[in-house]
Order: sequence, then C-alpha cells, then structure tokens
Amino acid sequence: LVPVVVTIKVMEILFKFTDGILGNALSKLLNVRIPGLGLLLFLVLIYLTGLVIRTFFGKNFLRWTEQVLEKIPVVRTIYSGVKQLI
Repeated sequence: LVPVVVTIKVMEILFKFTDGILGNALSKLLNVRIPGLGLLLFLVLIYLTGLVIRTFFGKNFLRWTEQVLEKIPVVRTIYSGVKQLI
C-alpha cells in the first residue's frame, strides 16, 4: 500500500508544480485558466527535448555538455552520481 500512496503523492506534487508554473504562464497568455494545460505543455516539452537530443546536433551538444560538467569539481561528483542513479 505504501508504494501506491507514495506514487500518488509524488504525481500530485508533480502535477501541482508543473501546472502551477506553466499553467499560470499560459493563463496569463491566453486569458483562460485550463487545469492540466501546464502539465500537458510540460510533457510536450519533454517529448520535444527527447526528439532534439536524438538528432546528430543533439548528441554532439549532449556530449559537449557532459564534458564540461565532468571538468567542474563539485558538479562532477553530483552529476556522475545522478547519472549512475538514473
């Protein structure tokens, strides 16, 4: 039961966070508040980012970014740990 409750709570927090930030920006832009639109935009942005990274340009950019992060002492430790975790 605990994993289900934790999963639901994390999804609720993610929804409120993304919908709060992007939803507020969109509601100011469109002058209409549509619940969930911020989360939908967030998911579309993640998808588009994945498409860009899969291209030749994106792979080179990602490789260059990793090389830069690996040269910064404190960032290197955090980045490599997070990368292994994921």
